[in-house]
Amino acid sequence: MLRRYAAPLCALPVLLLLGAVCSVVSEEDKQAVRAQNYAAQHPGEDAKTAAPGLRRLAELRVGNCVDMNPAASEFEDVKVVDCTSSSATARVTELSFIVTNDDRYPGEQWFESFGPSRCAIDANDVIYPTQTVWDVGSRVVICMQDR
Repeated sequence: MLRRYAAPLCALPVLLLLGAVCSVVSEEDKQAVRAQNYAAQHPGEDAKTAAPGLRRLAELRVGNCVDMNPAASEFEDVKVVDCTSSSATARVTELSFIVTNDDRYPGEQWFESFGPSRCAIDANDVIYPTQTVWDVGSRVVICMQDR
């Protein structure tokens, strides 16, 4: 299953004079994205998983278990749970860093063309960034396996 995330970095929508909707992104959100990008590029160096509770998608690390119920196509927070819990519906198996020829958003069809095959480790659920999150700097596909 493919999911896209737009909301983790969209806390305060602001309407621009041009009619486009923009977001005010907190420094904390930007730091979370930079840390997740680093973790994806340096597997094993940042082995800290997110503590149980509601967490931004950008806080997830390999080994985190999450409760994906109710499933949503876009969501800001995900519930991190203990992997032994009966509510653990998926486990993060990989953070795949995306390298493109330029810095432009490759588009949802590009992500969908890869699906779970983007992940080196078997995955049946992939969460990829939307344009909004990409523009803030996220370059991570989160690979997950159902539990």
